[in-house]
Amino acid sequence: MKSPPICPSFRCRPSTFGGCCAHVVPDILSFEWAAVLVPAKDRPILFTATAWSDVLLTLDRRDFGDLLGGLFYGLPIMKPGDFLQRERTAGRLIWK
Repeated sequence: MKSPPICPSFRCRPSTFGGCCAHVVPDILSFEWAAVLVPAKDRPILFTATAWSDVLLTLDRRDFGDLLGGLFYGLPIMKPGDFLQRERTAGRLIWK
């Protein structure tokens, strides 16, 4: 199985999901604010999402359970189903 090509101008992989693409971004390994709530192995995920994303979607209740449904320095942390429900309610998710 061959992975899709990376678009040279945007450094993103085209996808078939709504014309979106996954962007390649640098990892963020440190953060200027304290983040003691999350295990060290998950901090790069949380920091990178905070730097580059509008929302972090996770099913990891063990490590992100205290943050699920809340905010981390303004970043919503949600389960995928809750995110889809929010988007559907706001009219941003349309089923064809």
